[in-house]
Amino acid sequence: MFGRRHFGTVFFAWLSFLILMFLIGGNVAVTPQTVTTAPTWFTFIQMSPLIRFFEFLSGVGWALLYLRRQDFRLPAWVWTTLEVLSIAAVIVYILTNAHLSNLLMVAGFGSAAAHWYLHAGGFPVFGLAILVFAYRGGLMSRVLSFPLLVLLGEISFSTFMIHQLTLRFWTERGWLGNDWNPLALLVLLAVIYGGSYLSWRFIERPAQRAILKLGKGAFANQTQPAAGEVPAE
Repeated sequence: MFGRRHFGTVFFAWLSFLILMFLIGGNVAVTPQTVTTAPTWFTFIQMSPLIRFFEFLSGVGWALLYLRRQDFRLPAWVWTTLEVLSIAAVIVYILTNAHLSNLLMVAGFGSAAAHWYLHAGGFPVFGLAILVFAYRGGLMSRVLSFPLLVLLGEISFSTFMIHQLTLRFWTERGWLGNDWNPLALLVLLAVIYGGSYLSWRFIERPAQRAILKLGKGAFANQTQPAAGEVPAE
């Protein structure tokens, strides 16, 4: 997005912006809001692309690290151990994030920072897990390489985009209530995952190809050697 040489500058600039938002938010809105549909400061901290962009940049950083060390090799049992530990770290974060969020408040970091951690503070843990599994060196990653599971991973962003809309549409029409209804649940899942596949196949993938085509052209222009310069191997 910005070129690899500028990644560090952009990353730390956005980190500074994030900290500034915490300092402002901790002073203008002391009590966290539980209603996330109202235009409050805490809605901004939780949902604004300006705030969540930092997580995106972190993902870019993990990807750049992987691309630089794709040939990194370890024994299979070591990779399996790392995979288990990364999943354990995710579970620990999920079980403790509310408690640690309260600790941030008590420690004086402010209500805005505590609210942010509660909803987004686990991105380093998730990023590390993704990096470990990207090498596909352990038993767990090999199991997840099963084609159907890979497809579910490919369409997961489309699933994220449509599942709430579908679920709320289902619920408002009384097709899915509090009573256990296996048939309605199966139909709902079929609609969600069928719609996810169609969205991925006919919208997301063409958009990805178009963006990658533009990116490759920009990258080629950036990497053209200057006059008289010997190109790198």
